[in-house]
Amino acid sequence: CKVPTLSSANGTFTFTLRGVTYTGTVLNGVLSSSNAGLNAAGAGSGLIAGTSASGSSSGNDGYVLSSGITVLTGSITNGTAVLNGNTYNMTSNAVTKAVEFSCP
Repeated sequence: CKVPTLSSANGTFTFTLRGVTYTGTVLNGVLSSSNAGLNAAGAGSGLIAGTSASGSSSGNDGYVLSSGITVLTGSITNGTAVLNGNTYNMTSNAVTKAVEFSCP
């Protein structure tokens, strides 16, 4: 198992953060939540910080994975991502709060 190049990753994800389960898609390395906003600025809930992809809708901003995304509060649990056909664990680093993908 090898973690994919995030800039070209495609697939889906699900994780729980602060009691809410988020699901969504990864398209060409951009992570977007389909059920609830993650963005740190604007109308969102301020859970994730990172580089937003241009043109994303408010509240459901897409985040560029290769630039790195971090969790502002809490930590990710039960995180799973299917990227390029392979399943990975999706976690947040306890110290740096960075969202990380690892082989199960």
